Amino acid sequence: MAVIERVRIPSAEKIYDGSGKTLDDAIKDAQKKIPRHRPAAGHNEELIVAKEGAAADVPIRCKVIDIRYESGGLGGLSTFLVRVIED
Repeated sequence: MAVIERVRIPSAEKIYDGSGKTLDDAIKDAQKKIPRHRPAAGHNEELIVAKEGAAADVPIRCKVIDIRYESGGLGGLSTFLVRVIED
């Protein structure tokens, strides 16, 4: 049984789209589109994006708000489509 949860998105929130052959690839594609933050006043750290094959201890900076799966077409290709907002 699928669980559906509604997410309320403020109108000023930017939505980033991603796609890939797997769900992980689609989320990574969407995360790449989120701009890096400049360090705030008094902070020396900058948020970084995990490199391919890096350990999973880098915090994820997004919330997935929509997942779609498309299959079929020429050669039976399948694609995951996701929409994320910055967290």
